[in-house]
Amino acid sequence: MKRITNRNAVVWLSLILAICALPSRADGGPSLEYQIKASYLYNFLLFVNLPEAADFNDGVLTLGVLGTDQFGTAIDKIAGKTVHGKIVDVRRFQSIAEMEPCQVLFIAASERDNVNEIRQWLGDRRVLTISEFEDSGMPETVINFIHADNKISFEINRTLARKSGLRISSELLRVAAVVYE
Repeated sequence: MKRITNRNAVVWLSLILAICALPSRADGGPSLEYQIKASYLYNFLLFVNLPEAADFNDGVLTLGVLGTDQFGTAIDKIAGKTVHGKIVDVRRFQSIAEMEPCQVLFIAASERDNVNEIRQWLGDRRVLTISEFEDSGMPETVINFIHADNKISFEINRTLARKSGLRISSELLRVAAVVYE
């Protein structure tokens, strides 16, 4: 039996997710959609190398969630894990005014109209930005979740990744629905 490694885990995860439907949970917990997105976020951390110049604080990789948090406890399962020698800390920000420096920033759909202000706040910071905007065309963040045939996928903006000093694994690029150059 072949062992699944971290290197190809995202490929297997994508294949498994391709057959999943996305029902909401009736008990008020995170929907399957946000459980899947939380799993993707963790895999993104594994398959994207942040630049050494990123503003790490004492060996902590901060994953910020900006806007309406629909992850619930699903994203908290990432907190405390070690990725690239850094311990993951999850922080939630309700507004741009509350934001603190982070290396990874998930921008909720509720913040769609604030993208320009968010980009100004980010300035030259080397941050992996991830969004869930259903726009077509090149995403305004490095990675953007999209829905296709009731399945979750993602698109990657390699130009923005390069500007941010990020190196994206070829395995992750292969499973993206779209890669923009």
